[in-house]
Amino acid sequence: MRQTAMRQSEELACVVLPQEETGLLVPNDCVAEILPWRRVKPVVGQPRWCLGTVGWRGQAVLVLDFQVISAQSAHPRVNRRALVVMNRIDQREHLPFYAIASSGLPRLMHLAEDELRDAESDPDSESLLLRLSVGTEQLIIPNLRHLETLVAQVV
Repeated sequence: MRQTAMRQSEELACVVLPQEETGLLVPNDCVAEILPWRRVKPVVGQPRWCLGTVGWRGQAVLVLDFQVISAQSAHPRVNRRALVVMNRIDQREHLPFYAIASSGLPRLMHLAEDELRDAESDPDSESLLLRLSVGTEQLIIPNLRHLETLVAQVV
């Protein structure tokens, strides 16, 4: 029992947000709620990565398409299954949340420290912190601070 508790403390609970080509890996603490896809209200005159806003807990939450931000796709994707409402790292009173579109159902993953050893940084992209392989799966750790900066610029 004690060994199981020690192993769990050495692992990071993460959520994988499926995208078209790969998955985003974010800390579980950053996820406020996972919602089934719902209609997003477009916002006129915004960048292509800004899909619009969605009502959540009495507020309008900006929805972004990571594929477009990271230049993995020139156009917003069509296949969307979920919205992942994110807690902001940099808390701002007027905008504490934003959402990321997911092409599949997000799932929990426990990541061990040794799985991060082979991670590669991507100096050409402000939106990506690291690329890594976990088993046969290719994952991206997004730069959440950069995403929040983009969201703040739109709002």
